[in-house]
Amino acid sequence: LKITPFVQYRLLLDVVGRPLTSFKCTKELVRGILGAMKAHWSAYKSVNLLHCDISPGNIILTDDGKGLLIDWELAKKVDENAAKRRERTGTWQFMSALLLRNPGIKHTLQDDIKSFLHVLVWTNIKYVP
Repeated sequence: LKITPFVQYRLLLDVVGRPLTSFKCTKELVRGILGAMKAHWSAYKSVNLLHCDISPGNIILTDDGKGLLIDWELAKKVDENAAKRRERTGTWQFMSALLLRNPGIKHTLQDDIKSFLHVLVWTNIKYVP
């Protein structure tokens, strides 16, 4: 008897937030990214999942300024990710330098954390006057 794992998806048909780049102040930007990092950490600790595509387009802000991490389609279980990869997925502008220099290595938690840092720096440089 072979049991196929169940994967649940949710499709939202209404607006649940606004783009990260629409932040009203730097504090809201940092809170938004922190909220997305907490969601990422929760997924990593509870089901061993890495997002693998951290970018400003995948973080949205709710009306109360909290951050949500969206678009989990490229997410990988850490154990599935152990084999060397021939192709890299994700937004290259926000990938860690290690992944960009070594396309065959596995994607790790540290790579996603570095991507959050790249998002923070890029968004500050581009959108803060």
